[in-house]
Amino acid sequence: LWIGLFVLGLYLGSAPNTGYKWTPFYRWTWEITPRTYPEPHRFPQTLGAVLIVFSINHSKDLQKLFIHPVSQYLGKISFAFYIVHGPILHSLGYSLMPNIWAVVGKETNFQYCLGFLIGWLICLPISLWAGDVFWRAVDIPSVKFARWLEDKLIVKTAKPESSSSNSHLH
Repeated sequence: LWIGLFVLGLYLGSAPNTGYKWTPFYRWTWEITPRTYPEPHRFPQTLGAVLIVFSINHSKDLQKLFIHPVSQYLGKISFAFYIVHGPILHSLGYSLMPNIWAVVGKETNFQYCLGFLIGWLICLPISLWAGDVFWRAVDIPSVKFARWLEDKLIVKTAKPESSSSNSHLH
């Protein structure tokens, strides 16, 4: 049940932002979207997010995916990966693709997609490595500095007197 709801949540959460009312397999979601919903494409995405979170909260099997060390590591570097992947794709990726297609061709769908796969196999490890470097060199020190600064700027409240000082009342 929970895995089924998780898959349904992934499907609904993947509703396209534009033209979803005409997109095959998503047309029915347009029919159930309230007409007053401010951004109609967000309705199935919202339902999907709720189903994903709900199913993960109730399924130990799904939770195993997210508590695995690889998942935990990817979660730690996710912001750094987000920061570095764009510049890597726009510099290295865009310059690589014509060279890859010059070798494998792009006349057929297979060749075209093979070129993307090869480019992805090159750019993904570099982006993960750069994300790790950014995480260690920028993200972690920034968080430590922010915690240090917060500790210096926040006024500490006085701790309430311990009950031992009132022991004479017993």
